[in-house]
Amino acid sequence: MKKISHLLLASLFFAALSCDKTPKEEPTPQPVAPTTMTVSSSSVNVGVDGETLTVEITAPAKPKFSKDASWITITDGTFSSFKEKITVKVDANPTYEERTGTVSLTCSPSSGGTLTASVTIKQSGKEKPKRPTPDGTPGWVMAEKLGFGFNLGNQMDAYANGVADETAWTHVLATEKLFTSLKEKGIKTVRIPVTWLGHFGEAPEYKIDNRLDRVEELVGWAEKAGLNVIINMHHDGSESSYWLDIKKASTDKALRDAISAQVKAMWTQIAERFKDHGDLLIFESFNEINDGQWGWSTDYRSPEGKKRQNDCLHEWNQAFVDAVRATGGNNATRWLGIPGYCADPGFSLESLVLPTDSAEGRLMVGVHYYSPSDFTLNNTTKEWGHTRKTNLSDVNYDEKTMEETFSKMYDKWVAKGIPCYLGEFGCTMKATASEKAFQKYYLEYLAKCASTYGMGGFIWDNCVDDVGRECHGYVHHETGEWMGYAEEVFDVIKKAFYSTDSSYTLETVYDSAPKN
Repeated sequence: MKKISHLLLASLFFAALSCDKTPKEEPTPQPVAPTTMTVSSSSVNVGVDGETLTVEITAPAKPKFSKDASWITITDGTFSSFKEKITVKVDANPTYEERTGTVSLTCSPSSGGTLTASVTIKQSGKEKPKRPTPDGTPGWVMAEKLGFGFNLGNQMDAYANGVADETAWTHVLATEKLFTSLKEKGIKTVRIPVTWLGHFGEAPEYKIDNRLDRVEELVGWAEKAGLNVIINMHHDGSESSYWLDIKKASTDKALRDAISAQVKAMWTQIAERFKDHGDLLIFESFNEINDGQWGWSTDYRSPEGKKRQNDCLHEWNQAFVDAVRATGGNNATRWLGIPGYCADPGFSLESLVLPTDSAEGRLMVGVHYYSPSDFTLNNTTKEWGHTRKTNLSDVNYDEKTMEETFSKMYDKWVAKGIPCYLGEFGCTMKATASEKAFQKYYLEYLAKCASTYGMGGFIWDNCVDDVGRECHGYVHHETGEWMGYAEEVFDVIKKAFYSTDSSYTLETVYDSAPKN
């Protein structure tokens, strides 16, 4: 064999290597950095209920974000390959006005300078309630009749140690002078809350004592003064603390039936005493029946518990109507007021069922309005309305929430020929000029809302001559004289209820809000 040269061997070796070598893969092209910043949409329209949006961004560097509206929330994404997606959440718009907000983006590319882009968000406002025109139907007629009313509070409704006592809380007796004074001051109706605790006997008669004489005396003074008058059962059902105990009765059929029998027996006696009184007198079944937690109990917040308690109240309201009608006389067609759970507008709109009635079209719905209670009752907040600087996120401090509530009451009852009235409303007397301005604005706006939507309303007066928490003294119950600056308060309320000036509207009241 011939020897192969070293040079030939080397050549063959490298040739073999060359044949077996796998070709190299081409590198993946890297994205080229853009020279501008762009967004998937520079303008977005959002509905009143709000929406969550995704915005796609292309930029040479990770952008930074800002927004000019508290109702917009931005959630940052991951920046990769010069792209990013951010989430923009738009809250529901609680106002009637369209609003606009802007999401601003900036980035600083490595080549220098600053790039900007933006997303404009336009959101529609809520549809305004359609304000009705008075049409002479029963709701409007009754609203005109009841007008601006007055509660004789902390008087016949007062009690101590489970026994009703007229002087337990005010330490004065109401006089005839009070009723003539109220008529002169522009009041059309007086609501006389009556607690009957400690003034009735045992079952089955539940005979009421001479407390009926005092109630009839007060009713007579009111009628003599030309005032409408409403009487009821008041603190007998106070937070389920006494015999009108909806908390226990709603789970105990025997107790519920026993209370129905007592309601019937006691209202039969009251109705018999007053059956010859004319149309100036109205009966109202109860006051603010609840289980002690004002609609916030675990039981009432459950569908089953809510139904049980409202069924119970409905049964008692039916017993009331049946008892009154059975006494005959003027009671056969007398107007009767029916409150819902807590007399609260929201609960009543949701759950109140009117009793059946032999006198067609002679039932009314009574609600109370003290929202927000920290401003009107507790006096822990000092401002209300669109010019306030506190409680900005609480819708109960907004005019629109009040108007929407009254609009719903109108649609559910007044528009259907069922009168609706504010059995109680009010706002504590205030200390400073600013606090007084907001108090008067609140009461004027409330009264204008009531008159706009076909309702009368009765201010709560407890004869407390002071300022602060639960101080609602306007007219002294004994002398009939003004208390504090009450005349100023009555003037704005009377204007709201009685003015026929077409240029005086909810808008003009709104525009007169205190400038804080």
